[in-house]
Amino acid sequence: AIAQGSHRFCQLANNSCDGIADFVMVWRHHNNKWQVTRVLSFGHRPAIAAENEQP
Repeated sequence: AIAQGSHRFCQLANNSCDGIADFVMVWRHHNNKWQVTRVLSFGHRPAIAAENEQP
């Protein structure tokens, strides 16, 4: 199975988010359990640039 999405990089100490990136996670079903086998994080950019993107 594959999961994909975007995530923000935030600092709780000053309550700010300074970056965003896309991700892909590859999951494997083995012995009746789901396990993440690979994680890819790409397209890192400042949070300000991401806020200006159109969905």
